[in-house]
Amino acid sequence: IGGVCPIGHAVAPVMLLDSDLFRYDSLWAAAGHPHAVFNLTPQELQRMTGAEVADVAQRDSA
Repeated sequence: IGGVCPIGHAVAPVMLLDSDLFRYDSLWAAAGHPHAVFNLTPQELQRMTGAEVADVAQRDSA
């Protein structure tokens, strides 16, 4: 764990929320430290960040 926290930025970054995340009941968001993570739903993450939901996964055409 060492990801960038998805909230609290001084300047709002461009964010995309992978639509595949909505398959899960809960997610863990990183906040830059192994002891700074938080659990939330995909809907809460989208609401908190204002991120656009997008299909960002690369899929095999086979």
